[in-house]
Amino acid sequence: MRIIIVIISLLSFSAISQINFFEEYAGVGNDFGQGVIQLEDSSYVITGGSSSFSGGQTDAFLLCIDSMGQYKWSTYFGADESDWGRRVMHIENYGYYVAGYSNSNVGNGFDFYLVKTDDSGIPQWQKYYGGSNWEKVYDAALTRDSGVIMVGDVESEFEGTNAYIVRTDKNGDTLWTRTVATSGEDFARSVTQWNDSIFVVAGQIYVEDSIMNKGLLYCIKDDGTLLWMDSVGVNGNTYFNDVIIWGDTLQGVGAVRMDVNDDWDMWRATYLLADKQLFFPGIHENNLGDYIAEGFAVYGWNNTRIIGQSRLNELSYPGGEDLHFANQNDFLWNVSPNIAWVARDGQDELGEMISTSDGGVMAVGYTSSRIGVFSNWVFAMKFGPNNAIPWQDEVGPVLPLVGQNELNLIAGISIYPNPVEEQLTLRSEKSSMLLGTITDIAGNEVSTFLLEGNLKLNISNLSSGIYIIRLFDPETGAVFSDRITKL
Repeated sequence: MRIIIVIISLLSFSAISQINFFEEYAGVGNDFGQGVIQLEDSSYVITGGSSSFSGGQTDAFLLCIDSMGQYKWSTYFGADESDWGRRVMHIENYGYYVAGYSNSNVGNGFDFYLVKTDDSGIPQWQKYYGGSNWEKVYDAALTRDSGVIMVGDVESEFEGTNAYIVRTDKNGDTLWTRTVATSGEDFARSVTQWNDSIFVVAGQIYVEDSIMNKGLLYCIKDDGTLLWMDSVGVNGNTYFNDVIIWGDTLQGVGAVRMDVNDDWDMWRATYLLADKQLFFPGIHENNLGDYIAEGFAVYGWNNTRIIGQSRLNELSYPGGEDLHFANQNDFLWNVSPNIAWVARDGQDELGEMISTSDGGVMAVGYTSSRIGVFSNWVFAMKFGPNNAIPWQDEVGPVLPLVGQNELNLIAGISIYPNPVEEQLTLRSEKSSMLLGTITDIAGNEVSTFLLEGNLKLNISNLSSGIYIIRLFDPETGAVFSDRITKL
């Protein structure tokens, strides 16, 4: 009997370790996957931007799926304009940080944007960082004191952009900022931790004496001390999209543009951090259009890498780039043929790739123009170990991005006028009584009420600003939320 139990256990473990899937998540609007983390229970939390929650402007969101890719819960946040989540970070029993960008901070264009939620995804506060120029976050990382480093770009005083870095404490208060600025195009696309207190930021920097763009490496301590900066590349314009650190070796992928063919080719490089020198400036040449490495992750079962590449050539589906995945050895020497792809009419794009606890890889992004549907959907693509490769098609089921409970209630609730000055009218088609709360944008509860049928709510005592109305049905567990503007 013991032998049978052992065999069954081994078979169960083997099945679990081979988990692979391709799933899509959508609402009624356009939905974009941008970042992902894996939690300790092997579930995943995805962030991005979506117009499906509020039915108009883009909201930042959190979507939690289980280890098999099935929907668990989702929530959203933002204000009146466009709010995007780019990266999500989690501290157990403390909550989530979502880093992205937003133009809801009136008068400033896009700003760096940081939201703190509890473990259920309910926002506790959100803050903006930047000035009158546009600032956009592309990557972020937690620091040892539970703060956040966000990297991206800011509009340059000349033209184009400068690389921009913001460091906050755990409460979202700014500790320091750094800008990398030349007379050309500079930006940051990736940040990764080297040790407890040192981070390496990667992107692009313009090199004056060569009149070319090179890959930027910017090594900085979490207290803001710059340790060193380097520009690396080959004979052409190069930049990093994503980097990982393996011991004291940094590996990065991105793109290079050579004058000989005037298109973008995938670029990959190995850099020795301790020696501060480029070890392997590898190039993947292809003359059939643009091949750009957007991200990569360690494929743990044999210590290789999976690289996600955007491709645009005469073989691509019409309307935008396709997304292809290739396997590469651990030092980025050789690239294998494609092992998987996401290819639709329209733009298909990678948001982020991470290694998973079972030795696999998770990739998230968005697809477009599925058969008969002309909108963007979030995708999650889980590569299982031992070459357990998922298959994507255009006929499988689409999973919810907005929770079914929310969808059920959204159809039966009316709240008006919005914006509102003094009196808010709420109407419910539900026969049961709903519990209601109003919170300010920082998550502070300012009012509670009961809704059964119709209700006129006097909110003249509230200050001008953005507020969140939430309704809860105690009989079904269904929820509803919406934003109002108090004039």
